[in-house]
Amino acid sequence: MQYASGGDLHNWLQKKFAEIKWNKDKLIILWQISEGLETIHKAKYIHRDFHSGNILHDLFHNNSQERFKERHQWLIGDLGLSQPHK
Repeated sequence: MQYASGGDLHNWLQKKFAEIKWNKDKLIILWQISEGLETIHKAKYIHRDFHSGNILHDLFHNNSQERFKERHQWLIGDLGLSQPHK
């Protein structure tokens, strides 16, 4: 599993919620999380411990002019309780 330096979604939202916009940034977060869940489900697994503390944030420090989507990546972690779907 790759290291996510930005902490988890729960703590990030507590600090940044008022700064991010529904029209773009929050929808990108939702999209990336749903893509992660889709990947897990296509592999025929169920996460079983899905909450904001297990959604990890990785921040890329390239160019400050980059769009939100290209600077932030949201990953689903803690797959320890995951089980194959029967």
